[in-house]
Amino acid sequence: MTEPIDKKWEGKTKGGKFGQRFLFLILPSVDVRYIYPVLYLVIPFYLVFSRKASKAIYYYFSVVRKQNKLLALQSTFFNFINFGKVVLDKFAMLSGNIKQLHIQTTNKAYLDNLVEGDKGLIIASSHIGNFEFISHCFHQEKKRIGAVAFDGESGDYQKNREIYYQKMKIELIPVKSDMSHLFAIKNCLDSGGILTTTCDRLNGSPKHYTLDFFEKKAAIPMGSFRISEQFDVEIVAVFVMKESNRTYHAYIIPLNKNIDKSCPISPQLAANYVAAMEQILVKYPTQWFNFYNYWISD
Repeated sequence: MTEPIDKKWEGKTKGGKFGQRFLFLILPSVDVRYIYPVLYLVIPFYLVFSRKASKAIYYYFSVVRKQNKLLALQSTFFNFINFGKVVLDKFAMLSGNIKQLHIQTTNKAYLDNLVEGDKGLIIASSHIGNFEFISHCFHQEKKRIGAVAFDGESGDYQKNREIYYQKMKIELIPVKSDMSHLFAIKNCLDSGGILTTTCDRLNGSPKHYTLDFFEKKAAIPMGSFRISEQFDVEIVAVFVMKESNRTYHAYIIPLNKNIDKSCPISPQLAANYVAAMEQILVKYPTQWFNFYNYWISD
């Protein structure tokens, strides 16, 4: 398999310790929208001094999405603005001030039906929109929820995330080099629980499918799709997209439909996942947050 150009991504929320502590201090009582205007002052400097990130997302718009130079520059700027808003909304959620944000859902009845069943379920998220809002959108009491988490976050952010997830009765499953997380994943699905994980980046295992993503080759990790096939559980893609300063729209897209069971199932699930990402990104072009060289070299 051809290797991606650069599959390393820090996966760490920016802002520094002081900035993150300040946000956790004020956001329990301050409307997060009042902080949004600061982004328009900060982002231009970030674009200049974080050349690797801005160059990667500009490549996405100019080459992958085939925008002209002016439109690609504009899209790059608003991509960073949207990313800043999404990050601030995450801090508001983890601070317990979630009521100021409203979420509507498409196809929720499909997910509710799966939750009511006895079998396990995998929710495949991505770095599109605000994936951490999934825990807020679909909180329920019947099934245990295990959230696969990758290391890299700061102590303050991680601490607040753990507190919030405990309130929501969600168990964090940290990915570890000793592979102990695989036992936690198995226990979650064997008990009929819900497993949530991001599926658009290589983290840990390098095993991947090479698939066309907007007509460019991309490495899509095998893990979740092979687990879905192995445990015979459904997998659905969920994208929580920012519609306005106050509202989000969650889309639930089944991945197990139109599967040819006479062929290997997991590659078909991965292909359906990529098709779902494309579907969402056509509608929300500036809400995919991959600030590194994601595409496989020609």
